[in-house]
Amino acid sequence: MKNLRFKNVAIEALKKLLEDELRGRMRKNIVRFKSLAELLENIIEEYENNIISSAKVIERLIELAKEIKSAGEAGTELGLSEEEAAFYDALSAGKKVVLKDEGLKDLVKELVKMIKRDLAVDWTNSEVIKARIRANARLLLVRNEFPPEESESILDLIYNQAVSLYRDFVPST
Repeated sequence: MKNLRFKNVAIEALKKLLEDELRGRMRKNIVRFKSLAELLENIIEEYENNIISSAKVIERLIELAKEIKSAGEAGTELGLSEEEAAFYDALSAGKKVVLKDEGLKDLVKELVKMIKRDLAVDWTNSEVIKARIRANARLLLVRNEFPPEESESILDLIYNQAVSLYRDFVPST
């Protein structure tokens, strides 16, 4: 890409590839990849406002691609599945939450089991199932001594992540 004659074509190609990659990964992990999507928007905005040169944009887009790749591998380094890593990110988004890594991993594994237990076909249209998932997640947060002022925002992240991950869930028979 760096050696292409028309830098604007290279930038558009990289932008499109990164947007597609981020869109696919955000479906699985909203919290982790949303910040990277915002970073992509900022880089492109700086370029369009002539704050940075085309060579610098290409450099920063390549760095962003490397960050996306390493962010995708971060969950496996923790010993978590892809869906568990997504909820781990949602729970650790609250900076004030103080749980040891192992405690948070156990909490995440319990949370994923609890959510999957309550899922059914077309669950996003059932207010009862949605309320049960939120109530069980709230109970889990209370049991693990999450501060009440943080619990609601974390609960929203958990619920949004569940919708994103399990929107098309089909229970195994």
